[in-house]
Amino acid sequence: MKNYYSLLDLSNQIDHLRKQMIEIGTKKGLKSPETLFQSQELDKLIYAYQSLTKGFREPSKTKGGN
Repeated sequence: MKNYYSLLDLSNQIDHLRKQMIEIGTKKGLKSPETLFQSQELDKLIYAYQSLTKGFREPSKTKGGN
């Protein structure tokens, strides 16, 4: 169950940071250091989320298998 709550927390953090990044990008520009920093932090959270969800995915089925 710990991973579920971690996923939920990460998802909420991703949504919050994405909104912040869009707001900063709108006010200061997409190339501003603050926007780029937020983007890098968002990338880290998304990577962490994807790493956690990797274990929850069904194994892919190969052709020619049972």
